[in-house]
Amino acid sequence: MAYMREGNPTQTPSRELSLVPTASGWMWWLPRGALAIFLIALAALLWISWRSDLEEQRVTLISDMLWLEQEIRFHLIRNEERLQQLARDLAPTNVRTGSFEPGARSLLANQTGLSQIFWLDTSGAMRAAVPTATTDAVTVGEGTPTIPMPEILRLARALAKPAYSPTYAIVLGDAQFEVHIPQFNNGRYAGMIVGIYSVRRVLDELVPWWLAERYRISITDDGGVLGSKSMVTAVNSQMFYQIPFDPPGRSLILRAEAYELKTSLARSLLILTVIGLAVSMLWSLWALRRHMKLRLAAEQALRKEYAFRTAMEDSMATGLLARDLNGRILYANPAFCRMVGFS
Repeated sequence: MAYMREGNPTQTPSRELSLVPTASGWMWWLPRGALAIFLIALAALLWISWRSDLEEQRVTLISDMLWLEQEIRFHLIRNEERLQQLARDLAPTNVRTGSFEPGARSLLANQTGLSQIFWLDTSGAMRAAVPTATTDAVTVGEGTPTIPMPEILRLARALAKPAYSPTYAIVLGDAQFEVHIPQFNNGRYAGMIVGIYSVRRVLDELVPWWLAERYRISITDDGGVLGSKSMVTAVNSQMFYQIPFDPPGRSLILRAEAYELKTSLARSLLILTVIGLAVSMLWSLWALRRHMKLRLAAEQALRKEYAFRTAMEDSMATGLLARDLNGRILYANPAFCRMVGFS
């Protein structure tokens, strides 16, 4: 019979020691599922933030375009009023064309898109013009209406109020339109004041620089783009807004195309930080799973060794007894139990 004494063991082996359970499936899938939900929530948050920025940019675009349309409308109507005042001032002096030039030059100096002003007599013949000659007033192409348009002249005279003409192309790739202001003296038709607007000048002089840095502003009609203004290189963008250009109307459209939305540096850093955290979480989860697999493999090997030793001790005919320093029995094999008559 073998007899063993052990002092203060840190572990107490037992034949009834249960096997260490392997990790359940849900224990592995729970962190994976939580991480997947986190990534989905993060992607949804970034998408919502992106959509919110687009919506904010669109609201700003609409607000800016409404402001620009009102600003251009104000200047055009203001020019109508000043041209009407010029027509009233000249009505009593039909033969004195010298008083026409100072008022016309004053209007042109306001930089509101006007390129030329005509003064016509009752028959439609030219009485005076400021400036007297300009390439902007030369139309091109066969069949292009002459300046001013006779049909708009007759319309303004019949309505006794300002009338706008359709746009037509001129040299240098520009387009222009006219506003006809009838002139009356004591209730009788006395002539016509005609203001010539250049589309290019309207955009250059009435569209502020800060707006051109945000959008590509253009005036279009059914035939295409008549003129545009942009301070930076335009980028393909699906965001645009257009509004009728009235006056002068005549199917003209004031259109703005927003440049591509740029992500701020702070947002880019935030996105990169969150992506880095997600990657680190994936790596830590993989490292933890690898560590657990190694630990389970070691425990499995230990269980096999313990089972092998127990099988050897149980098959021995020699009795084995182990106790600690206090005399408590720690272990006895079946052979020892049979020797002393205990189970």
